[in-house]
Amino acid sequence: MRDVDFALVTLAKRLSARSVRLARMILIQAIRNATVNDLVMRNVADLAAVPTGKPGRPSRSLNLERALATLDTAKGERLWPCVAVSMLGGIRTEEARARAGPRWTLRLARWPSADRYGAPGGTGTEKSRRVSQIPEIAVEALRDRLTVRMIRLMSSRNRGD
Repeated sequence: MRDVDFALVTLAKRLSARSVRLARMILIQAIRNATVNDLVMRNVADLAAVPTGKPGRPSRSLNLERALATLDTAKGERLWPCVAVSMLGGIRTEEARARAGPRWTLRLARWPSADRYGAPGGTGTEKSRRVSQIPEIAVEALRDRLTVRMIRLMSSRNRGD
């Protein structure tokens, strides 16, 4: 028991609390296998307490303040619709980039998944196909982008390009 405690305390000095818990679980499993093979009488690692390890690194996830700053910065840029749909609708960025204007179902504010069930080379199953509801801000961003694309198309036709 003292050896297990000593080992865990030693690990806790240089590893995070989660890593120490994982090491204890591995030790428990190893001793459990030894018990099955009659190499040890009981699993003392089950009795050992998990010492607190080093604190983990601070979270790098996107908080509300950074998300709002990103949305403000992207507004008016060419990728604004992609950013708005991805951040506000929870759409994967590769799906947002893969969508072409005519495929957007803006009337219903729905965003179909990029997975094409049944298409040659398509991925996923019928159950895995998903449609996401996107917020009105993202719909407006898509409408604005679609309007700009239509204006450019019409002006290029009028010029004879």
